[in-house]
Amino acid sequence: MSSMEDLIIIGGGPVGFINALGLAQAGVRVSVIEAEPHIILESDGS
Repeated sequence: MSSMEDLIIIGGGPVGFINALGLAQAGVRVSVIEAEPHIILESDGS
């Protein structure tokens, strides 16, 4: 991870990744920190 991020998102669930994607597309340098070793493809949320 670079020390030049504009924003760090803690939690790589669906909401974290969607926010990171939108911010990155807007030109924000963003990193996502997630504790789980694999991406979860399904959400238990409603």
